[in-house]
Amino acid sequence: MIAVFSGTSDGRKVVENLLEKDYSVTCFNATPYGGELYQPHKNLTVYDKKMNKVELVTKLKNVHKVVDCTHPYAQVISQNLIDICKDFEIDYMRYERPDDLESGYDSYESIVDQLLKTSGNILLTTGSNNLEYFNQETLIERVYCRVLPTVSVIKKCHDLGFSPKQIIGMQGPFDQGLNQAIFKSLDIKHLVTKSSGKAGGFKEKMDAAKALNIKTYVLSRPNIDYGLTYDNLDNLLREF
Repeated sequence: MIAVFSGTSDGRKVVENLLEKDYSVTCFNATPYGGELYQPHKNLTVYDKKMNKVELVTKLKNVHKVVDCTHPYAQVISQNLIDICKDFEIDYMRYERPDDLESGYDSYESIVDQLLKTSGNILLTTGSNNLEYFNQETLIERVYCRVLPTVSVIKKCHDLGFSPKQIIGMQGPFDQGLNQAIFKSLDIKHLVTKSSGKAGGFKEKMDAAKALNIKTYVLSRPNIDYGLTYDNLDNLLREF
């Protein structure tokens, strides 16, 4: 049994490839939306919610290999998997999207500190997990959030105090032209993003911001010692 921890399009490609090779696969996703992206298959079991370390130990007891394809910023789940695999002698493999970032900010707090010194509209393209850093009274009025358009995410934005006009519910990635259209429509002066790699549309966002002279604030990836790591899906899949 192989466990694939997904959360990106890369994870889905790994699952599909393993099923084609007749492996039995258990796929872990953090949300029901993530779980809905998989077609039923006789060799596939899908979980669609976040699990703590104790729950993961229970689910992984019959697994001989873990493939970690979670998002580059999903630090907690990756560290839990590394620890569990070490404790129970399970083979661990990490797929990490190539990082196009040369330098960035090491925390949301440092980004907010810089934004508080500025004026002009701000667009967040970092997802919904850390919006609470940006809803403070001195900042929230000029912040727009581009997030996945699920009920739970939109509700979270609303609960944090963002008005409907500040919430852009869209599923990416987006090309440069669409990014530029959104940036211009909202008169964006500052873009907050992550180094999500080519598959996550990072270059297209950065190129659009550069074309419109928009200041960018990129959160650096967490520093994790993954051990066996691949940055090319084809190379990883050759191991099976």
